[in-house]
Formats: sequence, structure tokens, C-alpha cells
Amino acid sequence: ADPSVPPDPNFIGPPSLIWGDADVLCSIDATQRTLTATVLASEREITANRDYQLTIFVKNPTLTIPPVEESPTNVWQLDTFDSSSSSGVLPTFRDSITLKGYPVYNKARQWVVRNQDPVTGVSYRNGLSAIPGLFIQLQLPTKLISGDIVLIQAPAGFLFNN
Repeated sequence: ADPSVPPDPNFIGPPSLIWGDADVLCSIDATQRTLTATVLASEREITANRDYQLTIFVKNPTLTIPPVEESPTNVWQLDTFDSSSSSGVLPTFRDSITLKGYPVYNKARQWVVRNQDPVTGVSYRNGLSAIPGLFIQLQLPTKLISGDIVLIQAPAGFLFNN
């Protein structure tokens, strides 16, 4: 899949519940890392005590983001405001919620698992048969230092020998 092209929509509700470009205006301020969605259609509203799904297409950052326990700024903030037509002046604050962000890790540049004899090219696929040498190759984007750990978890049913 091309990472620059958003995936096809996965709408779960009937068309009457799906908002289009004429219903909402989304604007992005990349320098502030904010997305603003403004309801445009007077016949549309977000009703209290009802679940809504907002799908946003984003790219993970290119740097490592630690878990929120290690980085208090790793959060998603959602704020809602009344329209200026409700207050007569400026939009007024309504609600706010902060959600924990998720860690982002550098991915391995290369990860290969080869289950075959390097000389004959024969694969070992019989159940419970020993694999004389499972070939694993990886290339990491950063060097490992003392105390770092490489954890390889085998699929269900596979057993590592000591």
C-alpha cells in the first residue's frame, strides 16, 4: 500500500449518518499539530450521549516517541467549543479530554526468517521435526547498546531449544 494515499473508507453506518465535505470543514495547522473540524451544515449536529467515529489519516513521526509514562507530552487532546453564533462573540469552550498517546518505535530495516537448509534449500515443514538451523537476519536503524534487549517471539506452537 502506498503510505501517501489514504485507505478506502470503512463506513459502518448508513449513508444518512456519514458526513461529507459539505457538512464539515477540516483544517490542519501542521506547525501546531492541530486539526480543526467545523460543522458547516445546519441540519447536522453532534448529539450528547451518542458514540461517533472520527477517522483521521496521519503518519507516525520519524523519531522514537516514548510511552506517556516516560513522556508526559505524548497525549492526544480533544476540545470542543460552541459556535460563535451561540455566544454572540467568540467560540466558547465546552469540553476537553486527554487520551494517552502510544509509543512509536523505529522499525527494523530488514527482518528475514528462513526455515531451510542453506546448502540444499530444503524447508523443514514436518510437525515436531527439529530445525537444525533457523536463519534469522535483521538490520536495525540504530545501534544496540549495553542493556538493550532483542526479543524474538516465535509463532504459536514453535519451541526454542536451550
